[in-house]
Amino acid sequence: MKKLVIVLLLGTWLYGCQSSSVPEPENLIDEEDMVEIYYDMQVYQAIDNSMPGKLAEENIVLPESVFKKHQVTKKQFEDSDYYYAQNIKKYKKIFEEVKAKLEEQKESLKEVPQKPLPKPKS
Repeated sequence: MKKLVIVLLLGTWLYGCQSSSVPEPENLIDEEDMVEIYYDMQVYQAIDNSMPGKLAEENIVLPESVFKKHQVTKKQFEDSDYYYAQNIKKYKKIFEEVKAKLEEQKESLKEVPQKPLPKPKS
């Protein structure tokens, strides 16, 4: 997922360097929802990396399942992503918020008591 985010960021940044100001799309996803979408993509990707096949068992297909969960289309996401990429301050803020949410989730998992694995019965 990190690779996907990096490729999206790099691609939009490079393309953005060639153009001037981009008008706000009619179907713009607000910044808070973009944070939630990127957060879910990261979480699902982490699950897929740590438990290969788990998403498939649950019929979760990335990124389509995330778009469906947030009731956005792929085009709407791409248009919004491109728009925010043109304003690096907003784009950076979105990803800083995603990172903060991921760190918060990571810290909360540290607070979960670890149970020892049961010993196999002989």
